[in-house]
Amino acid sequence: MARAIDVAMYLLRLRDSDMRTTGDAHSLCNLKMQRLLYYCQGGHYRWDNARLIDDNVFESWDYGPVIRQVYYVFSYRGQNNLPALKDLTCHKKYKQPNRYEKVLTIDERETIEAVWQHLKKLSAFELVFQSQSEPPWRNARESGLLFISEDEIKNHFQDDINLTEMSSDNVGVVGSG
Repeated sequence: MARAIDVAMYLLRLRDSDMRTTGDAHSLCNLKMQRLLYYCQGGHYRWDNARLIDDNVFESWDYGPVIRQVYYVFSYRGQNNLPALKDLTCHKKYKQPNRYEKVLTIDERETIEAVWQHLKKLSAFELVFQSQSEPPWRNARESGLLFISEDEIKNHFQDDINLTEMSSDNVGVVGSG
């Protein structure tokens, strides 16, 4: 299983790679990062029947699922786009070229890459609206719970969601919730 911060930094690396190789400059702010972490967790349950992020739990904040530790790492950027990984103020270990081949398994990297490819074109608020329409976040909020049940995330993604249907044309039609 992966650390949340490593998944987040790998998402930044994928965004940066897209900019270098294809010129695609997809937005990635803290709000969008939080939703992508949630969908990476769900995607890993869906495709590998395993938990991806093991060092943190998702909390049910106003705008959707959040991993508090990662939120605070990037909160200094406010609503602005996160800088390139090379420009990020962080420990130098996160900027090492081969770090993620060592700390993330092939299956973990494939999940993160698949989620990025499926969802990178969506705006932060399209992902907010989607995550808020799904039972794990909605049930936690309606019950007044801070933490989203990991079992509920697992069951939702194993039973109900198809990330390949999530695109800017189809947001809101995924799942039954």
